[in-house]
Amino acid sequence: MTKRAWTTTSALRRGVLAVAAALTLALTLSSAGGRAIAAAPTPSPDARFEAFLKAIDVVPASRAELEQAFPDARARLLVAAGEDARDEWTRTRAIAFLGFYPDAGVRAALVGLAEHRHPEVRKRAVYQLARSFGQPGDAALLALVDRATGDADSRVAEAAVRGLRWVDAAGAKASLERIAASDRAPKAMRSLARFTLERRAKRLAGGGAR
Repeated sequence: MTKRAWTTTSALRRGVLAVAAALTLALTLSSAGGRAIAAAPTPSPDARFEAFLKAIDVVPASRAELEQAFPDARARLLVAAGEDARDEWTRTRAIAFLGFYPDAGVRAALVGLAEHRHPEVRKRAVYQLARSFGQPGDAALLALVDRATGDADSRVAEAAVRGLRWVDAAGAKASLERIAASDRAPKAMRSLARFTLERRAKRLAGGGAR
């Protein structure tokens, strides 16, 4: 996943603690008149994890930082990513944070989610597959991402095009060039493919733009 410096090294811990403090405060107030009650319980790990997924501005800078707050983060994220009853925001956050775990089990889970009926789930899964497993990448990954560029939902198709920026497997550049030159592709998709080709070339040349 893209690990922007939105937070300092300790930001996740501070964010989780702040959420925990807010939950504790809420639990110490009775609903009738706001009278304090004694010995309010500390929020459970499950409650803290849910609060973390629901947060907007709490983004871990690393796997180590995430696991400092939640040692079992990988297992929790896999469960959250696979829950159809979960709201879209927390589910796609869970999918994105699985990028900290580029292993075979996570890849298999993301491959399954890339075929999900909900476009937002497909979108996030396809992009995360490309971002986390595209270097060096392989033929199976390239085929999945390339197929997604033709998804009926434009959000998924655009995410797949952006994802090709991270795929080093032979054929990724050709896929982008095909879309950029296609008369059938919408103008916005052609422009996005050209932009992604430029960004990909800079990355491969070591010119930053990661």
